Amino acid sequence: MLERQILGAPQPLLAETVRAGQQLYYQLREREALVALLTRYLAQPLAVEEHVWARWLLVDNLALLRRHEDTVEAQRDFLAWARAHLPAERLFWVMRDSTQALSWAALCRVDEWLTIVNELFENVDAVPENRDARFNCLRTASGMLARTGRTGESLEVAARMGALADEDPLWERAFDMRAEAGSQKINAYQVAGSVGDVRRAGLEATQLVTEHVARLGGVGGISDPALRKRLATVAHNVAAPLYRGRQYDLAIPLFRLAVSLGIGGSPPLSAWPYGWLAASLWVTERDRTAVLPLLREAAARYQGTGDAFWRAVRKHPEFQDFADDPEFAAAAAIPA
Repeated sequence: MLERQILGAPQPLLAETVRAGQQLYYQLREREALVALLTRYLAQPLAVEEHVWARWLLVDNLALLRRHEDTVEAQRDFLAWARAHLPAERLFWVMRDSTQALSWAALCRVDEWLTIVNELFENVDAVPENRDARFNCLRTASGMLARTGRTGESLEVAARMGALADEDPLWERAFDMRAEAGSQKINAYQVAGSVGDVRRAGLEATQLVTEHVARLGGVGGISDPALRKRLATVAHNVAAPLYRGRQYDLAIPLFRLAVSLGIGGSPPLSAWPYGWLAASLWVTERDRTAVLPLLREAAARYQGTGDAFWRAVRKHPEFQDFADDPEFAAAAAIPA
């Protein structure tokens, strides 16, 4: 019924209809249909904030579809519209997303993206209201520079991420920024293949995270759900480049911390802390009793049914020797 309303509705589309359609298409993973809906919605007059919501989702879903040229064009159009309709302090928000930025990288337009972001840093006032968006722009920039082999520049940007915390050391997210800066340092060294630097940066970041959690009372002493989610995300983000660098002994305690704190997120992203912890434990300990329950939990959090999760995770080198193991395949099966 809802889909018939969306597809058959006369102009103008109601905001409630579009938002319900967005939820429907998200659940069905029908991104092309969502792009068509948002494109149609944006063709009609909209309030500024409604326009912002629809524009950002359009760019994001084009990026997720890997329609790279369309993503770049849509994001450039979004920025031009934002310059005309939004306060300058909000412009960082338009360019902050790493998934969207990957479309620029896929088209070998990293320098163009960096030029836009650098211009924002040069000309837009740094205020508390855009600190989080500035942080995300820097994190995205550091990752893109690392991907293109510009390790030194990536590390310089990571240092700028950490420095944002000094703007207000009492800000509740100051720790997050320092820890995420450490994560980007690990990532830059991991992409460059500098194992010794990966371990050094990994040990520094791990100490930062574990000491902070201990000061807050440990996993059992942190009751605020939002804080637990933020800390879990930080722990996972530090662990991920250590896992990619095959530094399993450093990644395991951080993944365990993320899981213990209750890592959140939408599927399929929420599956990977469990899947990567399982992979790390398997390659180091070969303990089925520890690994199989983690695979079951990961599969339950993965979007889809059947063997979709196992088909994704079995590609990881840590599972290659058991890629055809029926017990592993059964544990990683997604309930119908």
